[in-house]
Amino acid sequence: MRCHASHFGIIWSTLVITCNSWAQPVATQTAATLAVQVAAQGSDSPSGLVVVASLSMPDTAAGYSGPRAFASLTNATGFVSFAGLPFGVYSVCVEPQNQIFVEPCRWSTPTTTHLTSQSSSGTLSLTVQRGIPVEIRVDDPEGLLSQSSTGHGLLVGVYTPAGPVRLRPAAQDSGGVNYRIIAPPSVAASIQMSAGGLSILDATGTAVNVSSLTSAPSFNLAPTATTQFFRYTLQKNQ
Repeated sequence: MRCHASHFGIIWSTLVITCNSWAQPVATQTAATLAVQVAAQGSDSPSGLVVVASLSMPDTAAGYSGPRAFASLTNATGFVSFAGLPFGVYSVCVEPQNQIFVEPCRWSTPTTTHLTSQSSSGTLSLTVQRGIPVEIRVDDPEGLLSQSSTGHGLLVGVYTPAGPVRLRPAAQDSGGVNYRIIAPPSVAASIQMSAGGLSILDATGTAVNVSSLTSAPSFNLAPTATTQFFRYTLQKNQ
């Protein structure tokens, strides 16, 4: 720290000590950091899991147009860190994508944190658990989905306590489409499906209304349950 003495007029005995460091403005934080520790229940490894920090409410003007989602993989111990984040409220989710663990944010409210210029460093702890595979097969023996002239579109999802979750096809062939979700035990959910103007038949050949929560097939799986399989068939309305 460099200091110097200055005098006023001819009064040499009056000294004012000023230091360069005191004259500098206090540095302000322009970006935030977030550390996330993910644990896996049991003996499973928490490495290689996708952690996504989504900016749900930026601390800037309503016209904010920067990135909204930041993703990274956990290391061997389940740790991941983010740097250079804009200030705001973040929802943090783990997306395992390995068909073993439950995706917590699909079944419960996401964990949130508010990173600000006054509190620019955050730390969160999250846990993932093994779940039970729920397989949904939609047979299309007449190739109705591939007939563009029909204008039909198939939407398949699961309604969980966190709300509706739309599923992407896990596999597709000439005879139909497969969907998959990993469900936690002892949590109720129902299957939702929309196929435009087509009829949806269950495994017994009975038409079902899977677009209504009150009549959609539901499940609430025991911890000892194994893979659950639901099968439907598309058919033209009679």
